[in-house]
Amino acid sequence: MRNTVKLWAVGIAVAVLVIGGAYVVGSLVGRAQMSAQSPAAQTDPMVRIAAALERIAAAMEKSAGGSMSGMMGGMMQGMGQMGMMGDMSQMMAQMQERMKQCQAMMGQMQGMMSSPVTQPAPSAPTQALTEADLTRTSQAEGITVAVTFMNPLLKPEEVNGKLVFKVALDTHTVDLSQFDLTKLAVLRTSEGVTVSEGFSWEPESESGHHRKGVLKVADTLNGAPLITRETKWLELELKEIGMPSRVFRWEGQVLTALAR
Repeated sequence: MRNTVKLWAVGIAVAVLVIGGAYVVGSLVGRAQMSAQSPAAQTDPMVRIAAALERIAAAMEKSAGGSMSGMMGGMMQGMGQMGMMGDMSQMMAQMQERMKQCQAMMGQMQGMMSSPVTQPAPSAPTQALTEADLTRTSQAEGITVAVTFMNPLLKPEEVNGKLVFKVALDTHTVDLSQFDLTKLAVLRTSEGVTVSEGFSWEPESESGHHRKGVLKVADTLNGAPLITRETKWLELELKEIGMPSRVFRWEGQVLTALAR
């Protein structure tokens, strides 16, 4: 047991001597640096701390062969002579102030993170189109012609590659049966495409004063779709029904869902 204590004591003494030697070397460098500095620079707290370390090294150098209490006393004496204790107290106060500021900032950040985030109100969904939205009407020369573009309301399998228009004609002065709509219809798009052939008529009711039916035409021309993402409007013209021309136009939302 005594041998173990002796070994520990010898180890501590060797460590103290090594540390003391390091501080001696540091003190020599410190003296050279201090001698080259101006008096104003020597009043800087960091310079004073360096000088204090030099004194501490000197105290450790003197106390290396003495007791541990003597060494510690020399260290405290060197620190006190250079005012290092006051500088360190000032630095600690500044660090505490910085810590308070950091804690305040962290509190603000936590408050922001815990606050509920206000989500923007969802936009109202686009209102579904109805037949009334898709119906265009022309009244002139005692004849009323109403045309409804049906494609936005029908499923792809129902249109079967066609543009579908529901047509209703009403009058009390003219015999409507004389008008062959398949030959009087012309389709145009904003891209300058014109279709004047290939129309078909599927009657629902036929009389001299009231006619209803479905007018159809292929939704492609030479393999290209008539309605694309660039299409701004679609027009159906019916000629010579009591007047030279009646034009029915659809645009905007009506065509968006049909674009290819």
